[in-house]
Amino acid sequence: MELVVISAEIESSEFPIVSDHPLARAVRRFVIERGVPECGIAFWDGERLVPQYARREPRARQLERAFELFERVVVVGSAELVARFRERFGQFARAIEERPLATTSLSRLLDRYPSFCVRARPLPPRGQRLAIISFWTLYNAEHVSIHELDRRVESFTMDDVIEIADGLLIAIDQRDGPVETTEAALRPFVILPIRVVRPWLNEFVVMGDNGAVAAIDRPEPSITPRELAYVYAVMGVDLGFALDHIPHPSQPVAERLRRVALSRELTDAFLREARHYTYRSLAVAHGASPPEIAETMRELLAIGIRDIAMPLGRLKSDRHLLSLMATNRELMREFDWVHLLGIRPRRLARLGITEAYDSYDSNAPVRGSVQYEHLYVGEYYGTSIYCPPIEDEVLQRRLLDTLVAYEKRAVDIEKVLDLVMRYWLVARTLRGASDLCREDRIVRTLESRFWETCECPACRTAGIAVVLHRSPRHGYARTIHNLWVELAQLRDDPIMKPAQLYLI
Repeated sequence: MELVVISAEIESSEFPIVSDHPLARAVRRFVIERGVPECGIAFWDGERLVPQYARREPRARQLERAFELFERVVVVGSAELVARFRERFGQFARAIEERPLATTSLSRLLDRYPSFCVRARPLPPRGQRLAIISFWTLYNAEHVSIHELDRRVESFTMDDVIEIADGLLIAIDQRDGPVETTEAALRPFVILPIRVVRPWLNEFVVMGDNGAVAAIDRPEPSITPRELAYVYAVMGVDLGFALDHIPHPSQPVAERLRRVALSRELTDAFLREARHYTYRSLAVAHGASPPEIAETMRELLAIGIRDIAMPLGRLKSDRHLLSLMATNRELMREFDWVHLLGIRPRRLARLGITEAYDSYDSNAPVRGSVQYEHLYVGEYYGTSIYCPPIEDEVLQRRLLDTLVAYEKRAVDIEKVLDLVMRYWLVARTLRGASDLCREDRIVRTLESRFWETCECPACRTAGIAVVLHRSPRHGYARTIHNLWVELAQLRDDPIMKPAQLYLI
């Protein structure tokens, strides 16, 4: 991959790629019309080298690492600025090619690289409610492979998790970069469309999240509406949340109300920027209480907004949630698209909320399955068995072997339970676990033998390995099972086949 360095004055308050500089506008026009070029882009003013998706020059080590990955640097600018670049970075760059600005067309220069389309996909017709699964950062976590029960889940990744749902929610990182679509050192320089990096998403909806949760402790978001609108376009999302700033229940009332007002201003600015792009934008109907959420919806309707996302995850009270949905059912029907933000499928099913929305998302099933002991046994809560790698390899192998024997009905549950408790005591001492061993739920889980009858891909492939709380890959297997169970509960017939399960 090559790095294209454009000599230009750099705007430091936003990513230089979204500035009003003529050369930045030329690159943006190329991206929107032809696609994202497979190259890095940065701006050089003779003093600083600022990547297109950063506001400042990266630290020296990060720059050095980036230059190690770029095979060539093409510097567009005057001879004086190129000379300064050579003096500063000549020892890092493998090769430097000079291009005089007066005779160089950026479009022709970028044409030398493969480019990738960033057009959004059309959404399915209304009535087909979409289950969107949040992307979880343990996707590339290291896997432990010691036993047969580890090898059974070795292949599970987010690819398998998404196939249980209809789409994937990708959150940008407001602190460290736009999105993880390239190697970390290249991230400020390059963003490839998400479907280029993850081709398996071609059949699924991609939803863009502005990363507001990560910025919740800041007084203001650390990305601007203009930056966010362009990053969504480059990523190739189909739906994208407008920029907002979350009013958390733990904050003082005055601060929550300030954030609600700020979110409306940010939404207005974002929608003005996003109208130039092809993805569909969702305004977030924020409020510090259900009545304020309803009031925000009325205000959005009054100014002509027809696509909204309703943040429901912070409504801990089922009574408040039901009141909000029931009271505003007719109001919600006036919108073209209603997305429920941060809500579990299991909660929707339990409360009987089955209409007046088009899509929903929650990272809770993925996060809970990978990090915690969550495991569903039909309509009941079971628990996974805490079995992280420990130094006592004899005890570790005895427990795993005994689970395999139980799967084959060669040992009774008492022997398994005894080893589970012994292992937990050792692991708790070594790793600090304190709440991952609920004996009643372990008995319920093992006695149910749910993996023998469950039709989900994880149970069919991994068998009893689904019950292990051991590594991220075991967590992905549990995620597949848990999502299968949760989505099934939104159907009248929970044993319908998987091709119909996710068309909820």
